[in-house]
Amino acid sequence: MDFQPDPPARAPEPAAAPPAADPRPAATTAKEKALWLLEQLVPGTGVNNLGLALQVSGRLRPDVLGAALAVVAGRYEVLRTVFRARGAELHKDVVPAGEFAVPVEPLELSGGPVADDLTAFVDRPFPLDGRPLIRVGTAATADGDLLCVAVHHLVFDMVSVGVLLQALIPVYDAVAAGRPLPAEATAPVPALAEPEPRPADLDHWRQALDGFDPTGLDLWCGTPRGRQPMLAGASTTRTLGPAAQQAAVALQRAVRAPTGAVMLAAYAALLAAHGAGPDLVIGSPVDVRGGQSGAIGYHVNVVPIRIRVDLAGGFRDLARQARDAFLGAMAHARTPVDEITAGLPGIGTSWQTQLFRHLFNFLPDRPVGELRVDGMPARLLAVQNPHSKFDLELVGSPAGAELMLRHSETLTRDGADALLARFEDLLVAAAQDPDRPLAVTAGWSAADRATVERAHTAAASGQPAAVDAAFRARAHSAPADPAVLDGVQALDYGQVDASADAVRDLL
Repeated sequence: MDFQPDPPARAPEPAAAPPAADPRPAATTAKEKALWLLEQLVPGTGVNNLGLALQVSGRLRPDVLGAALAVVAGRYEVLRTVFRARGAELHKDVVPAGEFAVPVEPLELSGGPVADDLTAFVDRPFPLDGRPLIRVGTAATADGDLLCVAVHHLVFDMVSVGVLLQALIPVYDAVAAGRPLPAEATAPVPALAEPEPRPADLDHWRQALDGFDPTGLDLWCGTPRGRQPMLAGASTTRTLGPAAQQAAVALQRAVRAPTGAVMLAAYAALLAAHGAGPDLVIGSPVDVRGGQSGAIGYHVNVVPIRIRVDLAGGFRDLARQARDAFLGAMAHARTPVDEITAGLPGIGTSWQTQLFRHLFNFLPDRPVGELRVDGMPARLLAVQNPHSKFDLELVGSPAGAELMLRHSETLTRDGADALLARFEDLLVAAAQDPDRPLAVTAGWSAADRATVERAHTAAASGQPAAVDAAFRARAHSAPADPAVLDGVQALDYGQVDASADAVRDLL
């Protein structure tokens, strides 16, 4: 086919005025309001934004892309759903297909890493004033065109990524070739209604969470949580080695639990070994589409999984407890826990007392397969959200050996690397003896043990054997070296030693 030349890059047109409000807007759900309230904590950010990106090995036609987006948005009611924040209330409306347009704009490239440019595009906030909650950007690169889609979580989730691509690409191909649209490409798809809370589910959550105290979720590693959340996030990845992969398989058989329960138990043990618990609640996202697998929208409920970790016990018992708690939560996942948190004593009243601060995201295997756009090979690119709603989020999948740990500003990348190393070594140790006390294995990696061994070796070779003696030796040999760091403030060894002397004199 003949490619049309790209128009010169220019600044986006001013945003169109939002459509007139429906005089009878629809009510919003508890979990939709929860997303909105979260945004109030960090205004002016894209904390609830999701993104997908394609690298196409050729040139996209802007006119075809615009036409294809209009068809898809006209078909999916949820993509035309807009929200309006009015004081302390949030309302939603559906814009008629003929009055709705998906903004398409040039995707600005800085010349630095493309991943950073994609993140910047997706992170721009969507005002909840009736305007669309989806935007698209394109850019030409030496490797072909980039297509980036940013969508607000109120109308989208990560399962929706595959659904949107399956809907958009065939329409683009047909329009580009001048063919009639496939019949299924024009069939209207109404928004999937959230089920009403079921009394049995609400009773289950009340019983499961009875007596839980959320103040025991802090970790001793990292920095303390501030009074005002920043929600700044980062990601660290680790590929499990062959020994850990084999250990995960062996543990499934030994403890009679699926891979997800094994990983969840190891995560709970890791958290407990670093100061959380022993009574833990870990959140886990669950797709609640049921038989409507082709639905786009916010159709994920995060269920709270309560686990009591006994570090004097073994991994076998913990994994079976995690299995039972996980399966129980799955059975009641259709009713979001947001419906009851406000009625639980001490939970949900402030940022410091949220129900869970740690997430376990065990993604189902959904191979994308080969992607082609108008005959051109294309590949998905990862788009990271630079925010973290939780202190820690462990992400994995049944078939993959790669783990990702998303973490808030309370933890450094080095700290996250150390946690993942300890997680991997815990799996190996648990497979060797599932009944060995977790206190012996959880919270220790091979690198940690090597550090301790080096310290013992140094002590045996004439170095100071006690911590206070080692500190005073350092204070005399290098008094100007930093000893205590607290943000941008620092005290050197000489200052700390002088303060210690003053205290001793007083005593």
